[in-house]
Amino acid sequence: MKTIRGVTPEDRLQLAGLFEAVGLFEPRELVELADMLQGYFAGDLGPEHHWLAYHDDAGLRGAAYYAPDASPERAAPGTWNLYFIGVLPESQGSGCGSALLRHVEEVLASNGAFDLLVETSGRESFEATRSFYRKHGYTVVTRVSDAYGAGDDKVIFRKRLAGI
Repeated sequence: MKTIRGVTPEDRLQLAGLFEAVGLFEPRELVELADMLQGYFAGDLGPEHHWLAYHDDAGLRGAAYYAPDASPERAAPGTWNLYFIGVLPESQGSGCGSALLRHVEEVLASNGAFDLLVETSGRESFEATRSFYRKHGYTVVTRVSDAYGAGDDKVIFRKRLAGI
């Protein structure tokens, strides 16, 4: 059976394995993901922060983390960020990531959100990630050269969820 549900502390080891298995993150980024998850479980992030897990009969296959946009240049309260979405390599292409993304979009739209933003890397190793977002109707709103380091641009995608 396939389900999407909130993560629990019992999911920690599988989530840590997922973060590493995705193969796109530097060691410091893996630490940042673990810290975000720890803050979530400790209740430090607030009730509008959401971690989701996609499970099937084999266990945890993917996860997503989203929260309201907290950037200093935040334009409106209906803007949210998808901070993480990942699927185990052996489950990529199975629809797990698409199901997670649709779930996030539907929950946000039903609660009046109008924009979902996604930041990702401009590195070649992230092309499949950028293609995933384009396939799901996201458009690039800006690209910041060398934002993550020399040769590593920040690419920000946006999808309009509802009318303003």
